Amino acid sequence: SSAVAAAQIVGLMARARGLPGMLPLVLAALLAAGPGMAEVASAATAPATAKLLVLDAKANATLPVTPAPMAKTPPAIIESIAEAIFFELKNTPYQGANALLAFIFGLVMVFDGDLSFRCLIVCVVFMVVGIMAMNQVTATWNLSYNDPLRNFVGLEAGALGAFAALRGIDGVQIVVGAFLGAAIAHKSMAVLHALHFITDHRWCIVAYFSVLVVGFAVMFSKKLHLRWLAILAAGLGGAFCSSAIAFCFTQVAVKGYMNFLLKIFPGLTPKGGTWIQFMHLLWSPSATDVGLFAGSKYNYFSNYPTDRIADVLLWLIFWMVGAAYQLRRQKAKTAAEPADNLNKPLLGERSEE
Repeated sequence: SSAVAAAQIVGLMARARGLPGMLPLVLAALLAAGPGMAEVASAATAPATAKLLVLDAKANATLPVTPAPMAKTPPAIIESIAEAIFFELKNTPYQGANALLAFIFGLVMVFDGDLSFRCLIVCVVFMVVGIMAMNQVTATWNLSYNDPLRNFVGLEAGALGAFAALRGIDGVQIVVGAFLGAAIAHKSMAVLHALHFITDHRWCIVAYFSVLVVGFAVMFSKKLHLRWLAILAAGLGGAFCSSAIAFCFTQVAVKGYMNFLLKIFPGLTPKGGTWIQFMHLLWSPSATDVGLFAGSKYNYFSNYPTDRIADVLLWLIFWMVGAAYQLRRQKAKTAAEPADNLNKPLLGERSEE
């Protein structure tokens, strides 16, 4: 019957994890159901309804209601991905490779924030598209986690997605700006709870989100983000470089290749760690002290160990030098653009040879 066909299609829809496979099945289920779908739903819920009526009549008790699981919001998904990345960075045995990659990418961020931002977008698109493709082919063909076919499909799809993002990088940056505006609006809602005329009216909330989303999208389309991007990229890249340098020097000292420091600072016992621990030391006063002076008598401030002070000073040097260089280059590029526009021929004109 049509109800049985609809039930079978809905079962297939439950096994189809991806959106391209779900939409046709939804339409087919709605077309095949007809009046029979109501009968199936009524038959499925009749025993439960009768049982509830009996319990209510005899015992006059209220059954506990199990709330439906709430779907994760995009910020929660991003936080979960960040936690997984931090876990891998902390537990991987290749800490030297982490520090080397952090230093290289940090240098790019210090001296070219726009290029590093574009590279970051392409890498994120590669990862997201690759993971989505691997999950889809795994659900469709019931493949194992380490199946070569699964990894090949993910690599191929990720590469295509990254190539498409690279070719349309300007449009992708506008989308990133819109997502950034939405994230800022989402995070700022906790502060706006005191303003009840906003939080108590859905139209006001939609208007608030729209202003930030559209505003950031326009800002990214007009390239108005490059100035503050240069400052932020230089700061983050400086942190990468400073933490990587501190990690490398500490590892060399722990292995006994910097014994001359014992003559200058007697009693030193350098304490190594993961690269992410050195990165965390820059940002948090409660971070575990790691470095050349960790646990020694040369720490004169309780919340500001000597290793942290030295790392922060090196970080500020990278930050100021990189930000000044990028802002100066942007100013020179902006000054040269009007002259280039004057030299361009008008529409329809051709230069004579």
